[in-house]
Amino acid sequence: MSGPPRSSDGSILAVAFRAAPDLLREFGVDPGVVARKAGFDLSLFDDPTAVVPFSVFGRFLAECVDATNCPHFGLLMGAQEGLTALGIVGHLAQQSADVGTALRNVVDYLHHQEVGGVSTLSIEDDVAVVDYMIQQNDVVATDQIADGGIGIAVAVMRSLCGPAWNPIEVMLMRAKPRDLAAYWRVFRAPVRFGAERNALMFHAKWLRHSLPAGDATLRAIVVDRIAELERQRQAEFPALARKSIRASILAGRSTIDDVSSDLGLNRRTLHRRLLPYGLNGKRLVEETRFEIAKQMLQGSEASMVEIALKLNYTNASAFTRAFRQWSGQSPSQWRQGMR
Repeated sequence: MSGPPRSSDGSILAVAFRAAPDLLREFGVDPGVVARKAGFDLSLFDDPTAVVPFSVFGRFLAECVDATNCPHFGLLMGAQEGLTALGIVGHLAQQSADVGTALRNVVDYLHHQEVGGVSTLSIEDDVAVVDYMIQQNDVVATDQIADGGIGIAVAVMRSLCGPAWNPIEVMLMRAKPRDLAAYWRVFRAPVRFGAERNALMFHAKWLRHSLPAGDATLRAIVVDRIAELERQRQAEFPALARKSIRASILAGRSTIDDVSSDLGLNRRTLHRRLLPYGLNGKRLVEETRFEIAKQMLQGSEASMVEIALKLNYTNASAFTRAFRQWSGQSPSQWRQGMR
């Protein structure tokens, strides 16, 4: 390997955390003071297309936690947001025929809402799993961001399936918090902290749950807008490739042929598309594995075996060898140095 990968710059639409000011006021905190400390302009909430650097988003959430002394602020914010946090992607989900289609639309087009995290949908033994992983490494308050992301996922499911809907289990990479009651109130399900992933798990039968017929005219407008955004997105192919590679790895598909197929390409075409950017498909796969490994080591209590399996290594020894090649340290040494 030729050294560790560079972290990419992420962004998020301000609409995704528009509930924050009202939530701050409920705690008796002036949103303007919090925003200034984080270097964030509150007027961006008035523009549905306003884009905020993901690093600023993290700083804003960190300041919200400090100002309110509420260690689960991100969770509360996400649970209040739901589909409204997803902008046009949320509108597309609402116009879907069933829950499965709605969630696949969210997963497939989340990059139009944020380029800081990636979500995947998979089925494991009749259990549907929605994963959320933060892509950018150099961000503060990742625990708040992940709490908010899974909180949004629960709120989305309840808006689609009814307010009585509950997951089977929730997994969070963050350390176990002092106030467990807040998590029970939001999720109404067991929560496993220090896990190797941020995930929402529920019975797969809910994917077949039909949604009310939407507005055909509105759906056509939303689909056309998404198509336009996708055409613009193709000009940013490296970012699209990195997102797809991360999603493939989290779904258990980590070979270059796997990720090429998930992009709708063959290996040779992927190589040709990346060549003008000085990039290599196999290298991108290994870089992405390294980024995910660091996030799991730093943000969870998962064992080396659990991380190795999640990243599709044959065993912990193979993972340790690869990580040492990337960083010059064993995973255990790297984790200890970060704590």
